[in-house]
Amino acid sequence: MIDVERTATERVTREIVRFLESSKPEVLALRGAWGVGKTYLWNKLLKETKATIRLRKYAYVSLFGLQNLNELKYSIYENTIDTKDVGIEPSLKTLQTNTDFVVKSFGTQLISVISRFKGASATLEAISFLAVRDRIVCIDDLERRGSNLRIIDVLGLVSYLTERRGCKIVIILNDQALTDPDTKDLARYQEKVIDLSLLFAPTEEESVKIALAIDAPTTLLLSERCISLGVSNIRVIKKIERLFADLLPLLSGYHEKVAEQAASTLTLFGWAHFSKTAEDDNAFIDFILARSDDPFAGVYDDADEQPERHKWDTLLDNYGYASTDAFDLALFDGVKRGFFDEAQIKRNADEMNERLKQMDSTKSFADAWALFHDSFKDNAREIVRALVTAMQFHAQFVTPSELNGAVSLLKTLGRERAAQYVLKLFMKRRQDEDYAFYDLASHPFTQNIQDPDVIYAFAEKLKTFRDERSPEDILHSIGSNHGWSQADTKLLAVLSVDDYYAMFKNLEGERLRRVISAALGFQAIREQDATYGAIADTAKAALILIGKESPLNARRLLKFHITADDLA
Repeated sequence: MIDVERTATERVTREIVRFLESSKPEVLALRGAWGVGKTYLWNKLLKETKATIRLRKYAYVSLFGLQNLNELKYSIYENTIDTKDVGIEPSLKTLQTNTDFVVKSFGTQLISVISRFKGASATLEAISFLAVRDRIVCIDDLERRGSNLRIIDVLGLVSYLTERRGCKIVIILNDQALTDPDTKDLARYQEKVIDLSLLFAPTEEESVKIALAIDAPTTLLLSERCISLGVSNIRVIKKIERLFADLLPLLSGYHEKVAEQAASTLTLFGWAHFSKTAEDDNAFIDFILARSDDPFAGVYDDADEQPERHKWDTLLDNYGYASTDAFDLALFDGVKRGFFDEAQIKRNADEMNERLKQMDSTKSFADAWALFHDSFKDNAREIVRALVTAMQFHAQFVTPSELNGAVSLLKTLGRERAAQYVLKLFMKRRQDEDYAFYDLASHPFTQNIQDPDVIYAFAEKLKTFRDERSPEDILHSIGSNHGWSQADTKLLAVLSVDDYYAMFKNLEGERLRRVISAALGFQAIREQDATYGAIADTAKAALILIGKESPLNARRLLKFHITADDLA
């Protein structure tokens, strides 16, 4: 027997093809861990070479659960098909073909006589096995056979079929999963029975090449990630591929990095989930879920005390997985369930897509400004083109401060037409923004916005808004958010004492307290703006009128620091 350890995939492939295309009776053992793709590779090569296979019959039998040799013999018989039909599952039609061959070989009369006696079924099964000859037989899952079916019995049958029946046998097994007695039995008899034993242990690159179709849209995104993680289990790769194939149509039209993150996350969580050795083996998955993008996370952990966590940290760092976000969690839910919640995926993809567009916008403008700041080249034309292009593609994410900078620089460079184009394009793309967006007085960086054309455009847009909020709503918002705009204070400052009186009398509860506190709160900052003092004074005058209406109201106003002296 020839035994090649860690046989290269190319060698395994070559030997299997040679085996299939030869009519010489022989036994091939294909060994390897569960999931590495032994059966997958065998079936793939079987289909690819069926036109050149020398023997005309083929049978595939899994020993999973088979308890004795009679079951194995009959399984070989009933699962036999023509080699030209490889890829088609055995059926009643193929069984009928096999039965017709037995009847033709032994005669209808003999079969009819046997069928009348007790135990006829076992006899007919035995007769059917007599027809098993000159064929390729694949015996899979040797380590999963039933407890009553011994390895030495299987090997004995294999030897008989090759030596007496002209068959070619391939045995597919995970020899590392055999019990000690089975391992000893295999070692004792394989030298006499098995002609060539190949260990199939493909590298990650080879596993990906076997499992993923070259022209599939999922392959490019998944292959590098599977290799990076060291995923060599073909069953796991195929499960990840199926999930990603289901997911990819949902991500159509989004930023390309959405699909890239999905591929990265699915590969990681799919590998962690499908490789679990027990249902409660969730330590690695829990570690991934808890991973933070804190740059100091794990820095102070002692690698000697927590070697497993240190190994996981290193693996995730090398893989480029920084932290788990909402999109990752939605994908992990799909891995666990076997299908994706479309609404959940879309919702998180939308949010991620907007963030990515914002990042692209920031980078686009940063690149354009780098052309200006980072050299003394005579590259005005290039700078103008970069600024205009950035605005064309990212206007919806440009801030008023960035707009001001772009317009000012273009004017400085003598490109007035480009400056006006950029400003008009911005105003058109952002025409649906709200009042606060165009209220430069309340803008956090209003001091940076100095270009007169920008200021004028924003002011004109501001005039088109009708502020339909009531003074009550404005004061309640100020009391709740502790912030206001110039438009807010301008509206509140023109209210009369009667306006405030009517407002306060119509309110109750928490809303009343918050509105009064907001109005009187301007007293503390009255020196900053004349309108602040006007608001506080008018509101207080209205409260004094209410306090004078009854001793009860006067008492109520004490909590707002309006005393009897104020009411006198």
